[in-house]
Amino acid sequence: MKKLIILLLILFTPFIAFAEDDPIELAWMGPMIVGSGVAAAGGGPTVVATDSFTALDYTELSAHDADWIDLYAGNDMYTVSNGLYGGSDPDSAYRYNATFAANHYSKMVMVAVGDTDGSGVGPAILMQSGAVSYVCAIYTGATGSHQIEVYEVVAGSSTGKDGAAGALSANDVIELRVVGTTVSLYINDSPAGTPWETSLSGGQAGVAGYYGALGIRGDDWESGDL
Repeated sequence: MKKLIILLLILFTPFIAFAEDDPIELAWMGPMIVGSGVAAAGGGPTVVATDSFTALDYTELSAHDADWIDLYAGNDMYTVSNGLYGGSDPDSAYRYNATFAANHYSKMVMVAVGDTDGSGVGPAILMQSGAVSYVCAIYTGATGSHQIEVYEVVAGSSTGKDGAAGALSANDVIELRVVGTTVSLYINDSPAGTPWETSLSGGQAGVAGYYGALGIRGDDWESGDL
């Protein structure tokens, strides 16, 4: 009997000492830092980059933050009223120079939604380095009615995809997500439009716009991995 008690003490004493003197925190017990992003508890999205566009009015985006890279090299976007508008060119797009997973998202709060002209701004994903290729969701008042227009741009040639009709309210959130080859549009975290398959892969998240009237502006951009 004594031998059995001694054997049990030998077997279990190290575990008891470890638990009392050297506790550890397991990964599943809370948020984890992954690279530059912060993962939500329970395995949610990992935030990679954000921007509230706080700058002097009419600051070009890459002058505001050098990590914003202009895909069109001259078709500029600007900060206005601590938000972002589409600039004065027919097409503008900036990717954020950070490392994103193949599955990622980009979203933007629409703080001004009033104009009914051809201007627009919104989030973008799958933005390629060294090529004018990306997917964007532009909120616009084109042709006198409001809608979210989704485009796949490959080597500068754009194709319209399924967006969402109807006006947004101030502070509504537009989001694009890519998982595998499937692109999905969300409004306020709810699916909108019909998911579709893209020919693009990888790349970075960012923003896009065109003919920016000040009555349509975005703010509080966020992007990350899924």
